[in-house]
Amino acid sequence: MPPLPPPPLDPDILDILLRLEGKVDSLENKVCLILVRVAPETGVLPVDDEWLTARQAMEFLFMEERTFYRRKSEVQGKWVVRRVGKKWVYLKSSLCEK
Repeated sequence: MPPLPPPPLDPDILDILLRLEGKVDSLENKVCLILVRVAPETGVLPVDDEWLTARQAMEFLFMEERTFYRRKSEVQGKWVVRRVGKKWVYLKSSLCEK
């Protein structure tokens, strides 16, 4: 006998799950930014420097996504980039350098 399909989700439960998913994503971003505050080379980063997600870096540079990733490949090695979990973060001060 084949297994029965799962029952349909209650709309209230689905709404709660979607809200939780958004909170988890937000929390993951905050944890990523906290984890990269300590640079392995120098210890603690200067207070005035910060790490940006790809979306924040695009907004900071006033670039569309396609232009951002094209520029990233052109300046390879000049931008300070770290991978934290599944996300890439960019050191804000390195984005300004020519």
